[in-house]
Parts: sequence; structure tokens; C-alpha cells
Amino acid sequence: MLYFYPVNLELSLETTAFNKVFSLQSGLYCHISGDFIVINDRPVVEARDIIVDLEKTSDKKKMRIAINALLTLSIFTMVFITGFYPLALMIFVTIWDLKNIKRQTLPILVGNCIPIKNISSTKFIHGKLGFNQIDLLITNDNGKQMAKVLNLYDSEEEALKAIGILKELGLMTENPLDENRTILVDQPFFKINENERLYLLEKEIVISKNERYMERNEYVGVNNIIFLFVQFMLTASVFIKIYLMIDKGEFLWADVIVLSLLLLLLPLPLKYFNKSTADLIDKADILKMYTEQKKAKTYLVIEFKSDWILPLKRMIHFEDAQIAAQALTTLQGK
Repeated sequence: MLYFYPVNLELSLETTAFNKVFSLQSGLYCHISGDFIVINDRPVVEARDIIVDLEKTSDKKKMRIAINALLTLSIFTMVFITGFYPLALMIFVTIWDLKNIKRQTLPILVGNCIPIKNISSTKFIHGKLGFNQIDLLITNDNGKQMAKVLNLYDSEEEALKAIGILKELGLMTENPLDENRTILVDQPFFKINENERLYLLEKEIVISKNERYMERNEYVGVNNIIFLFVQFMLTASVFIKIYLMIDKGEFLWADVIVLSLLLLLLPLPLKYFNKSTADLIDKADILKMYTEQKKAKTYLVIEFKSDWILPLKRMIHFEDAQIAAQALTTLQGK
């Protein structure tokens, strides 16, 4: 059902105040206009933008999974047909897409005008290379839940601006980027390296970068399925390539180079299998902790529960082995 709200046309054509609008990756603007959040392609909000429809949603998760699987199979089919094995590296595009699919648990709102009163909560998602996003959880008047994803413009300044605006609206209680470092102030920590610290909070362990409290979502379950699949395909590719070389009875330099490349890539999927990149771990989920030496490097290894079948491993590389040992002793004592 569509809802049209009366709007003062003269006021609506005014440019949105600087502290009431932020930019999105798509080039669109996200405005705070009265009692609404409005997304459009202009620095002004007009009467035509204030149309609320909290019924129409889009849920393309199953279709995206099917397309992803088809694309993955197509990549490996092309690899075998053309014999150009480096094409297999395109599989990492499908891995990235699967991460986004995994995170989508609610249908996505199609409309771009959202009453603030219908926003139940917000969640800030840290992205790589500065591509952060904010998920709005929306509940319409009939109790139906949905989400609206705001992909923020790739600058920390714009992200902080968006967070500040949402905090003023009462939609965020804390700053996920923690520019004031309030969460970690006066908390005990162990120095990992020049930029990272291991903080010991009451219920959590935080690996902080530049003294910021960061939470990174985990999609290791999806990753592991892909890693197993890639491992199988790489292993099959090695045997197929060897068979073709023997069958032809000739060993060209090009064949040797391709085989060497495949053998170089072969151990990579298992190397990253079940490895976590979590920057925040609940103490209640920890199963085991120990230090490990690899290639003259010292790691503090934390194994913890997850939605995946097996425990996940978070390996933290400490520059100083003694500090790693002290951190382990302190964690085990708590």
C-alpha cells in the first residue's frame, strides 16, 4: 500500500542541510527530511520523494545463489575448454558475492522513503578498502520485517558523518568507528604490533587497529565450502594437465609454466580453510588458546565456536613472542 504525505513544496525544494544528508556509493544521497529517511539522486527532497511503501520488497537470495553456482561452473568449464588455467582465479569474485548473499537474512525494501518511526534498529558493517555500509532493520505497521542497505561513500569522513546523523536520530547509541575511542579507554591490552592491540574486555576479546573497536562479520562457513570446491577443482586440474602432457608425449614450456602455477596455487585453499579474521570474539565461545611458531613468527591462536561445523581459528601474529606468552597466560587466567 502506498502512502502519500503532504509536503510543503516550497520547503521541499530547499537543499538539505549539510548535517542532514550523506552520500552513498551509487552516487545517490540519503536525506533526513522531517520524519523520513529519503534516498534520491538530488541534493534536494521534493514532494515526489515522500511516497512510503513498506510492503514491496525484493528477495533474490535463492536466485543469486543459483546464478553464483552457475557462474562458478561456467568459470571452470571455460578453464577446461580453453586450457587457460589462470581464469580459475575469477572464483574469488563468486566468493565475495557469496559473502554478501550470506549476510542477507531479510527481504530488501524496494522503496526509498522510510518513516523513521518504522526503523527498529541499525547495524554498521565494516567493509574493506573503506566500503562500509549500514543496514536498516525496518518493521512496517503490519509487523513485517525487512532491511534497507545503505552502501556508504568510500571515505571515513562520510561514514563518520552518517553515523553522527543516525546517532542524533537515536538510531545508533554508539559509534562503530569509535572516533573518540571511548569503548577501549583505560582497558587492559597487549601490543600486537605498531598498529594493533589485543584488548581484554569483560565479555569480549578485541583485536583493535589504531585503537578502534571493530567488529568484523564472519562468513567462514561459506568460505570453507568454496575452499573445498576450489581445492577439488585445482587438484583435478593438476591431474588433468599431467595426463594431457603425458598423452601428447611432449612437454612444452607453456605446459610446464601452467603446471607450476597450478602446483603453486594447490595448497592455498587448505591454508585458509577454517581460518577466521574476526576482530571481536566472545569469551564464552572460546574453546582453546595456545601459541604457535611458524617460520620464525609467533602466533597466538584462539579456537572458538561458530555456525560452521568445526571450530574456527583466529591466528594473531605478535611481533614480540614474550608479549604473546603473557597474553596467553592472562587469557587462560580469566
